[in-house]
Amino acid sequence: MKLKPLTKFKIKSIEYFDTLFKTVNLTWNCSRKYAALSILINILLGLYTPVSLWVWSRFIDSVVRAINGDEISMPIFFLLFYCIFAIIAHITGLLGNLVEETQRDYLNKYITEILLNKTSILELYHFDNPKCTTK
Repeated sequence: MKLKPLTKFKIKSIEYFDTLFKTVNLTWNCSRKYAALSILINILLGLYTPVSLWVWSRFIDSVVRAINGDEISMPIFFLLFYCIFAIIAHITGLLGNLVEETQRDYLNKYITEILLNKTSILELYHFDNPKCTTK
């Protein structure tokens, strides 16, 4: 029986979300602290673009007002704010890389422990059985 294209899409979507849920669950179980920190850093890095666009638009508006005879201190303020914000975003990105590498190490250790625990349960004759090792 041939499946309808929408049914194939639903099956693929279910498989995708199942894989996503299992991956997030595995990551969360290996290190909750670094998983939460990684989520927080990604949210902060996601806020960088809209906030920097807002600050940059304010900077351009204040430059136009300064050219028309308003205070020159506002463009300087927004430019300094933008520079400080860019430095903080860069440091947050570096911290995100550090957290990602640390979380990767925890995940490798966690998966290795799971595999070693599973193999320690098996009897030794399973390792010599060609039917088990070729699958």
